[in-house]
Amino acid sequence: MKRVALSVVLLLVWLAPRLESTAVTCVSRNPCKQPPCEFFYQLKMTKAMARAWDTRVLRNPDDHSRVIAKMNKAYKKYAKCPANYFYQPPPSFSISSRPQCQLGYPPGTSSLDQVMATTNACAELVRAAFARAEQTRLFCLANNDLDVNKPLPEGQFRMEMRLAYQAAAESLESDLGRFLSSCAPSATTSRHITEAGLQALRKTAYKNRMEWADRLVREVAQ
Repeated sequence: MKRVALSVVLLLVWLAPRLESTAVTCVSRNPCKQPPCEFFYQLKMTKAMARAWDTRVLRNPDDHSRVIAKMNKAYKKYAKCPANYFYQPPPSFSISSRPQCQLGYPPGTSSLDQVMATTNACAELVRAAFARAEQTRLFCLANNDLDVNKPLPEGQFRMEMRLAYQAAAESLESDLGRFLSSCAPSATTSRHITEAGLQALRKTAYKNRMEWADRLVREVAQ
C-alpha cells in the first residue's frame, strides 16, 4: 500500500509544472497533429461566454438570473474532455483596481514568457488568457477618469466583459487559422470546427493552403 502511495506521489511530482518545462504547443503544425479536445473545449466555452455577456442591459434581478442561467447552460452544453494529466488548465492573470490597473501574473512569474516556461498548459490557451487579461487592463485604464467609488454603468460593464472574452476567442481562432492554413484537418477536427461555428475560418484557411501549394508548384516548375 505504501509503495502504491509513493508511486502516486512521484507521478504527481513528475507531472507538476517545472522550471525547465514549457507550455505544450497543442495546435501543432509540424507534424500536422490534430488539436486536442482541450483546445476546442476552451474555444467553444470562450465564444459561449462572449455571447452570454452580449445581452441587453440588466434592469432587474430577473434579468440577472436569466444571464446566470444562460452561462450555466453554456457550461453544460459542452461536455468536458476526458481526464488528461498532460493538458492542464491555463494559469490565471489578474488586474488590479483603478487607477493602477496593473496586470498580475501567476505566483513566481512576472512576464508572459516566464508563465509559458513554467506551465504544462496549452501555449495557445495561455496566450488566450493573457489576451483577455490585457484587454481588461486596457479597459481599466480607459475608465480611470470615472469615479472609482461608483460601479461602471451596466451596459458598459457587459460590453467590456464581452469584448474581453472575444479577445481570447480571437487569439484561439488565430492559432487555429494558422494550423488550418498549413495542415488539412482530420474528420474529427472538421467536426469540432463546425460545432464551434468556424466554417468561414476553415474556408479561408483552405484558400490560403491552396494558394501556398500553387506557389510551391510554380516555384518548382521554374
